[in-house]
Amino acid sequence: MRRWFTLVWLLVFLCLLAAVDPVAADVPLVRCPADPPVVRTFVLVERWRIDADDEGAPLIGIISHVRAAEPGGDVLLLDSQLSHILIYSPDGEFRGTVGRDGDGPGEFRRPFRLFVLPDGILGVVSGWPAKIVCLDREGLAAGAWSPRTPMNLFHVRRVPDGWIASGQYTLDDRRDSSRLYFNRVLSRFDEAGERTYDYLTSESVHVYQPNTHDERQAFFPHSAWDLAADDLLVMSAARDAYRLEYYSLDGVLVRVVEREFRPYRRTAEDKQQIRDGQRVVVNGVRQEIIFHLLDTEPAITSLHSRPDGSLMVFTCFATRELPDGVVMRYDVHDPAGELRAEVHLRADCDLTYDALRLLPDNRAVILRNHSSTSRAAFGMTEQDDPVREDDAFQVIVCDLVAAD
Repeated sequence: MRRWFTLVWLLVFLCLLAAVDPVAADVPLVRCPADPPVVRTFVLVERWRIDADDEGAPLIGIISHVRAAEPGGDVLLLDSQLSHILIYSPDGEFRGTVGRDGDGPGEFRRPFRLFVLPDGILGVVSGWPAKIVCLDREGLAAGAWSPRTPMNLFHVRRVPDGWIASGQYTLDDRRDSSRLYFNRVLSRFDEAGERTYDYLTSESVHVYQPNTHDERQAFFPHSAWDLAADDLLVMSAARDAYRLEYYSLDGVLVRVVEREFRPYRRTAEDKQQIRDGQRVVVNGVRQEIIFHLLDTEPAITSLHSRPDGSLMVFTCFATRELPDGVVMRYDVHDPAGELRAEVHLRADCDLTYDALRLLPDNRAVILRNHSSTSRAAFGMTEQDDPVREDDAFQVIVCDLVAAD
């Protein structure tokens, strides 16, 4: 009887062990070292810039997204305020604009994200209800796509016969006087906008009376995913862990990458900066927000696939605890998931005021005074905002040059 009792508990233990094992026995697990194999430093060397005071410079509103038309090619600047795309040659020659504000073919409203499809067509993600407006380099309409269910879109990628997108939509049957309920999805959609496969879903609630920012809800990787080499979807779905999960497009887990990592622990000053940065303004009056903040930052904040198949991983230390002179850092994983290097960037910019956008072809764009310009455009400037004596907006295109 005792032997039978022991055997039963052994079987239960093995079942529990299998249930909590994060990686199935047949899924490769890549364990990366805590310390990168090598640290590579690059300096941002200015190639050209756009200054609003230059003779012949176009009118510029708020640049929300930057892309390269192709590796080493034209630089594309999405202006979300003026609803068009400014095109510059690799040497800084202004080629003109495409797109315009409106609801007709090739037109868009409140655009916030720009990407280039494999055939060179430009895709612009517009506001609510979200849709993707496609146009060619001459500005001619090249189609449009939107999810069948009206929703916000955060991140999108083109795949054969459809799209992969992350976003959220309201659950109207659960709405009440003080709350909105959402379904957050990272899903594959067909050309008609129907969801055909869910890689990840999660419900969330937004309390708007009073307005509440609550991080205690389940984490969702709205921007911490991308399409990697070999037509794989890679995501970071664990908030407090350095963990990359690679899936086939039909949802089969094919690889897991893990690394020993301790997320950044917020200080009281960090939490206050978050409170100061969240602003809701109604009729010119800033509304009070109730905050429920966690003590740590998400381990991985964003992922970006590069043309050579490698993956750029930005963590909560991308702009924190940096060596002197370094303004940003990120990790580089090879197509098999192995950690190859940590990259440090040195640049003449201050991310308190400026924004730094990386292009996947060893170029970068500094948006000088982007923060103050954006606040001013949306009427959210306050007296205690950090400002410079020289607060003119500029676009500075740079090459990444090895420090040695």
